[in-house]
Amino acid sequence: MPVVEHGIVRGEVLGLEVCRAVDDPVTGAPRLEVGMGAHDREAFAMLHGNRPTIEALADVVGNVKLHRYPGARPHPFNRIALERMLRATLLENPHLVGVSWLEPSDPPTPRTNVLDTVPCVARGTDHQGNSIVVVVTSGADPDVVPFALDARAYVDEKHATRSELLVALPASHITPTNRRALGLAKSAARFVELDLPTAPSS
Repeated sequence: MPVVEHGIVRGEVLGLEVCRAVDDPVTGAPRLEVGMGAHDREAFAMLHGNRPTIEALADVVGNVKLHRYPGARPHPFNRIALERMLRATLLENPHLVGVSWLEPSDPPTPRTNVLDTVPCVARGTDHQGNSIVVVVTSGADPDVVPFALDARAYVDEKHATRSELLVALPASHITPTNRRALGLAKSAARFVELDLPTAPSS
């Protein structure tokens, strides 16, 4: 699915970047590069530069789909960007966090690479039409609450909304420190415990 964050257009398969729209450094014309991150896109172009882009992308998407889904056996394609796999699942199944619809939204600052675990953001509405911001992460993160509060403020300012904040992650990764921190929020905010596989099973 296409995902736009901070003006960068990516194609993702269950949250894993497989292509990106870039400007050609020589002509300035937009073009599509296939690969997961800058180094992979460069290597892919060197090895497969003569293949039609659509054909090459279809092969990559097919290979990723074979291995990237919750509960899949260990494979490099399902070991990274787990938080984005969770977000992709919630975008398709917003009822899992009790809302009507969701779409990807910009984080407070641009993501710099595909390897680091960084919470990701979605926005939408609940069944009563109230604005919702969902921040998704996949593991224990002492900084997830400050990130989530910044994310809500960023989204609300951009869209002129006043949103309830949902911080979605597996229950086992919510720490007492996380709960105390979120309890200090000045406006509506709560954790949503996700009952979803977030790491490949053996």
